[in-house]
Amino acid sequence: MAPPQSKAIWLNTDGSLTARTVQTPQSLHNGEALVRVLFSGVNPADGKHAGLGIFNTVAGYDFCGIVEEASDGCAYKVGECIAGYTPTGVDRPQHFGTHQDYIMYPADDLAFRVPKDMEREHAACLMVTARTAADALFNLLGYPLPTEPQKENLPPLLIWGGSSGLGLSV
Repeated sequence: MAPPQSKAIWLNTDGSLTARTVQTPQSLHNGEALVRVLFSGVNPADGKHAGLGIFNTVAGYDFCGIVEEASDGCAYKVGECIAGYTPTGVDRPQHFGTHQDYIMYPADDLAFRVPKDMEREHAACLMVTARTAADALFNLLGYPLPTEPQKENLPPLLIWGGSSGLGLSV
């Protein structure tokens, strides 16, 4: 059982970030896991999302941690190391913010089991980068998914800064 409170980085209404003590999730719903966060990925969006109406909550989206509790229907088992990305949106519950000691992980399709030979701090910053690359390629630029038929007459794509995390993901 997790302690009743966690240390967290709180996203204020004005976009500033402060340290705060928050309540740790104590009950799980079907399919959820309680994860002890080992590493959380720091992203410029952590403070910028206040301008989109996402504030008064724990900051952070991607993580790597150990499953402490698993409910019925959860794809992960207690003791497994997983990494992933938590949902975003206006009125985002604070237990999704990854900059805290414990999170309630709600969606199995946004996480993966961390391979034993992968550094956990590296695993903690993969998902936001991969999702940003996918959003740019498939949603903004209109490139087809690998499973879709190729489109004709797409302009060439130059990846400037291809050695960055985002560049490598693209």
